Amino acid sequence: MAIDMETYKKIRRLHLVEGIPIRQISRDLGVSRNTVKKYIHGDIIPGESKFSPRQKLVMNEEVIKFMKACILEDNEHTHTKQRHTAKRIWTRLQEELGFTGSYSSVKVVLRELKNKNNEVFLPLTFNPAEAMQIDFGSAHVYIHEEKQEIKYFCARLAYSAHIFAKVYLAEREECFLDGVVSAFEYFGGVPREVLFDNARVAVSEGYGRHVTKITKGYETLVAHYAFKPKFCNVRSGNEKGIVENLVGLIRRNTMVPIPRIKSLQELNLKIKKSCDNYLETHKVNGESLSVKEKFQLEARNLLALPNHPLDISKRDYKRVTKFSTITFETNKYSLPCELVGKEVILKAGHSEIQFLYQGKVIATHQRIFKKNKSSYQLAHYLKAL
Repeated sequence: MAIDMETYKKIRRLHLVEGIPIRQISRDLGVSRNTVKKYIHGDIIPGESKFSPRQKLVMNEEVIKFMKACILEDNEHTHTKQRHTAKRIWTRLQEELGFTGSYSSVKVVLRELKNKNNEVFLPLTFNPAEAMQIDFGSAHVYIHEEKQEIKYFCARLAYSAHIFAKVYLAEREECFLDGVVSAFEYFGGVPREVLFDNARVAVSEGYGRHVTKITKGYETLVAHYAFKPKFCNVRSGNEKGIVENLVGLIRRNTMVPIPRIKSLQELNLKIKKSCDNYLETHKVNGESLSVKEKFQLEARNLLALPNHPLDISKRDYKRVTKFSTITFETNKYSLPCELVGKEVILKAGHSEIQFLYQGKVIATHQRIFKKNKSSYQLAHYLKAL
């Protein structure tokens, strides 16, 4: 027998407060003794529905394993627009496993599986000069009205949050090494650790926290500047979050609208002024001291720069062809024609290439980062003409 809330209240009160026995409560209220017994202890409330978890129909182990595999596949690549939706997983389950369950059941289970994989991030704090985080970003610019994609190196001190950035035509090892050296020189010293991801400009074996060997150039840089290299896991921006934010900051503040420049040096001057202004004006939310005040403390704790900056250029011996050229990374560069057949030294830096013969620089070219291009200088062929 169902009762209303008023009758329920009277049953509970008569029994608990006034101590009336079940038989008398049944007689006074006109309800059966079984009904009084049913509600007397408060185990059941009139009108209350008992909800039980919905059964995950046809969600067997094979289906769950398939859904986990889809999630894992998505996590292993960065193409966010090509990830599985619940609808796509449901369709694949029908096509590949003959799944007969509903789309809504797939959504519920998928949500649970993803929630189980949620990571917990701990806030990080750093001591002055303890660490610097570095990364590369990309943007487009117009150089002499020709639209090009450029790369920009970003560095941020973990304690003070002071920033540095520099643009390059490519993300090559020489550009990476020059970026690190330029950051040290801009900050006036070297932090104890430098945190980077597993980009091949720095790593030759392993990945993430499992890096086993760094490139020869980076190894030389580490030795010369006496810092410890550290690497974060693949696609773990939270491990170097302060520089991830800087990549976006530089893009918004110096790359919008799309710069129209005559040289990268012009853009680098603009970026340096932006970094200088950041130091003078910025204060991180939640911090009691400004970036400038914290950097003044941090600068005193940075390791001293070596007496001579590291020459980061790549060197090789090359023989001048009968066309008075040398090929480097599929691109041809001209040299004075009287050097045909001679062996010269090639020095490839982050922005230019120098050729030396008998200890003297005999030609300098802007480095080409595209494929199968040529750089000829008329002066090199005057004698032949």
